Amino acid sequence: MKSENLSSPLSILLLEDQRTDVMLVSQTIRKEFPDASIEVAQDWASYEELIQQESFDIILSDFNLPAHNGLDALVLARSILTHTPFVFVTGALDDEELVAKSILRGATGYVLKKNLGRLPSAMTKAIAKKRAKRAKAKRKAELAEKEHLLLDELRAILTRANLCGQSVIGRTMDELLAIKKQADCCEQCSRKETPDSFPSVNNSLAKPTNRPED
Repeated sequence: MKSENLSSPLSILLLEDQRTDVMLVSQTIRKEFPDASIEVAQDWASYEELIQQESFDIILSDFNLPAHNGLDALVLARSILTHTPFVFVTGALDDEELVAKSILRGATGYVLKKNLGRLPSAMTKAIAKKRAKRAKAKRKAELAEKEHLLLDELRAILTRANLCGQSVIGRTMDELLAIKKQADCCEQCSRKETPDSFPSVNNSLAKPTNRPED
């Protein structure tokens, strides 16, 4: 059954040095994605050239290569095609440490060559995940743009209101704020200088009382 989740044709980069495996992987892909465009790199130089010149929906790579390993291919892919799904298609990847390293460095997943029937499903999930992230980022950017436009409109409204008030009372907003600040200072000073803060005038001027002599 052909995939209904992805639109065709897909653009695929396959890094594989064995011709037999290139044929097997390509046949497996075309059963699910008959219109897919598959660029094959059978050596490192071809891989470097293709990855720098074109963009792809997904990158498929063997792990065991003559001059480099799959992690080298992954690191190069992440430095150029940052968000492109990268799936290992390899004969063996049973080393847990290597699996962990590949995931930490950005691999989307891996499929063993003895289970090539799982490759189309892995590709579909990887590409769908990438597109979902891209759609989410797009929505986030659109929301940020709307918020920016809303703030600009709010500033414009406040500016118009300020100019309108200025025309009515003859003072700018800065002048009104300065007057308010001055009034607040005067109020604070008046509170400090209350009658209770001065000595009693009556007490200070009171005459001493002459006590009668015995």
